Amino acid sequence: MSNLIIRRLLSRAADTGNYSHDELDMIRYSAQSILGEIEKILILLIVFSLLGKGWIFILLVFVLLSIRINAGGYHSKTYFGCLLFTFFIFSFAILLLPQIPVHQDLVYGIAWVCVVNTAIFAPVSSEQKEAFMKQPHKKKLLACLITVVWLIVIRFLDESIMIPAIYLIIMQNLQLTIAYFIKKEEKICQKV
Repeated sequence: MSNLIIRRLLSRAADTGNYSHDELDMIRYSAQSILGEIEKILILLIVFSLLGKGWIFILLVFVLLSIRINAGGYHSKTYFGCLLFTFFIFSFAILLLPQIPVHQDLVYGIAWVCVVNTAIFAPVSSEQKEAFMKQPHKKKLLACLITVVWLIVIRFLDESIMIPAIYLIIMQNLQLTIAYFIKKEEKICQKV
């Protein structure tokens, strides 16, 4: 469905003749990103709603998207890989990790370490997005600031929401760190 919408959008934009090849590529990438995310969120919302966790999934989507838009992180090469990876991130944060008996102050403290980690490693973007990225230092600052705001806000929420949100921030940060080192390794390999 999204491919049909994107083709029509690009066809109309190309017909006007007002856009360069690079601008059309930016429109295509933006449309693919937005529509792909919407499809993925709807699929996962259905899954988590069936598991009785739809409301917490919606809240955590806002947490993740607000941080990830600025911090970036791991990018799968396929749509299905992205969907599966995202499913596992949310499953761990919502279903599995909260079942492990760990003192919430320890988990909360680890989440604050994530702010420092984000300041060091963010932003990590996909190859496609990297070409369009401007002012990465602002993205880094925003990612840190948004993470701090969420950590303050979620501390005042019910534990059933707070703990999964903290785990989600930790998972986001972990995959950001891994993505940073993967990207660094790829750059080293390209130079050789």
